[in-house]
Amino acid sequence: MKTKFVIALDVGETFIKSSLVMNGCSIQASQFQVPSLASEDASTTLQQFMTIMQYQYMFGTTLSNDLSAAVWHIGIAFPGPFDYE
Repeated sequence: MKTKFVIALDVGETFIKSSLVMNGCSIQASQFQVPSLASEDASTTLQQFMTIMQYQYMFGTTLSNDLSAAVWHIGIAFPGPFDYE
């Protein structure tokens, strides 16, 4: 059976909360929050997203014996209002 992973991010003005979900269950040990850096430029903000996703991916690789059969997804929530510019 394929292991299904979701890297979940909840992006707020102050913090980005993240969790790794494996086969529909949030992995408590993967949950953390970091500053959102919302006042920084777009490049810095995107780098923050990439750092979080890379961390969660690496965490997930320690949980699965067969990564060739793993399916990965990313879910990002941006509660409004949000300044998309």
